[in-house]
Amino acid sequence: MLVVVFATIAFAGVGSGCVYFNLYYNIKKTYREAERAQPGPDGRATRQAQDTYDKVIRKCQQLILQHPDSKYVDDAVLLIGKSYYAKGEYPLAITKFEELAENFPESKLNEEGQLYLAKAHMEMERPASAVSILTALYEAKPRSKLADEILYYLGVSLIRIGSVDDAAVYLKTLGDRFPNSPLRLEADLEMADLYATAWSAPSGSRAHTSHRRNRVRPLQRQRGPAAESL
Repeated sequence: MLVVVFATIAFAGVGSGCVYFNLYYNIKKTYREAERAQPGPDGRATRQAQDTYDKVIRKCQQLILQHPDSKYVDDAVLLIGKSYYAKGEYPLAITKFEELAENFPESKLNEEGQLYLAKAHMEMERPASAVSILTALYEAKPRSKLADEILYYLGVSLIRIGSVDDAAVYLKTLGDRFPNSPLRLEADLEMADLYATAWSAPSGSRAHTSHRRNRVRPLQRQRGPAAESL
């Protein structure tokens, strides 16, 4: 009799695990579908892609509510934040990235969460906040597998607040440390703009500042553990 009881309990535990794993697998599949969608003319997610991101958000919320003790809850929080980010709903995205850091301080996903937190602040024209976040992140995790992105967006953020010399240091570091990074060309172009603008306009002038601000590219590149296939 006891054997039957223990077997039933064990089966129930396995069954519960299968349920939330299948839900998480479905979430990841749906998120990849949204990511593969071609952006609209403005470089942002299309209406169809936004609807798919909404599905991701709803399914993640379902996982968190129904399986609050599962090992995928931090993944779900991050994916909700990234989905809001992709939709251009930056205040909501910021809330989720901050929630991830507060509720899951030991999660390995916090590096990506902090990177996206900084990018969301940049999209909201808060480059100083982005600089603070990215500087702390790079100092804490200089060997992060996201280090090339951290360096790039830190350089871009510094350009936006007018710290050209510091920006040049980080962008050059990206090129030196990651010669094969997809962001290497972007960093080189930013560096070229810095030098060209320095020669063409007086430092600190309105033309000098606005040219650099307008040169910054859209922050749409997405990569990281929660976006990778299982």
